Amino acid sequence: MGANRSPATASRHDRWLRAGLVVSLAFAGGMHLVLAPDHFAESTLMGSGFVMAGIAEVALAVAVLMTPVRLVLAAIVVIAVALISLYTYNVMVGLPFAAADQHAANGTEHENAEAGHGSGHDEGLQLGAGEPIDLAGGITKSAEILAVGLAVALLRRDRRHRESTPPTS
Repeated sequence: MGANRSPATASRHDRWLRAGLVVSLAFAGGMHLVLAPDHFAESTLMGSGFVMAGIAEVALAVAVLMTPVRLVLAAIVVIAVALISLYTYNVMVGLPFAAADQHAANGTEHENAEAGHGSGHDEGLQLGAGEPIDLAGGITKSAEILAVGLAVALLRRDRRHRESTPPTS
């Protein structure tokens, strides 16, 4: 089916894939930047990670706009999968440095429980021993999963295009 497309149709399809990729990356990056202050309250390291993730995703969105080369698409897959993996670990197990920073700032776990101090993420779907999945986290991860799918689709289309184009001498 894809091999029968005209170059104009394939190009238009690629533009839509790139547009979706840019939007999903910009959205995920923006969400990380918006959520960074809340995460700085939990942990300096976690807040810094949110800022770095946000900047990286926005920069990758700009790179896709400027020149969607294979290296950029591969970087999107690697970074998004790493962020999704960290989030999954945080949900299932919890991040040890966040708990250490929280305890250092607020006292022992027992004192926190008596005082009613939580992680700030007490609302949401609890899947494991870590942080519950809240709406912002679920939407952000969905945007990253979409970005992975779109980047892989563009990488595959590029590979098929290179394989079907005769080499120039």
